Amino acid sequence: MPDATNIAETIDILGPQIRFLTPLADDPDEYCVISSVVPPNVVVPLHSHSERETLLILSGNLEAFDGSVWSTYRAGDVFDVPSWTKHAFRNASLKPVSVMLVTSVSMGRFFRYVGRQAADVPPSPPTAEAIEAFMTEAVRHGYWLGNPAENAEIGILL
Repeated sequence: MPDATNIAETIDILGPQIRFLTPLADDPDEYCVISSVVPPNVVVPLHSHSERETLLILSGNLEAFDGSVWSTYRAGDVFDVPSWTKHAFRNASLKPVSVMLVTSVSMGRFFRYVGRQAADVPPSPPTAEAIEAFMTEAVRHGYWLGNPAENAEIGILL
């Protein structure tokens, strides 16, 4: 039976704003479709996870690292991330990037757990406490997070 979660709710995940377009089903391996907006200058550092994720760029330009090189993805482009691929992305532009994300319910539930109501989040960089809480939960979920040196190697300064 699908989760009764209000799928129209927008939540903040340390900068990116997401909205679930499908309910979070009971089966963690089912797919989950998410609409996301990545504000200007937001960076998602180097990480990996067991869930595959596919991002369809709807508008704007998203720079993404696929484990070996950075590429720029524009409206209509797809950034597909297989399981356990080290990846990162950033919006280096002055305009928001709109993305459709397809992943597993398992990752959707992680986002729900770590996310905060977007209306409750000030328009500023996340606090050290928010980042620490996110990192703790990510590791608890079995996600790999790059350290500051690994991020610096690919041009992300934390």
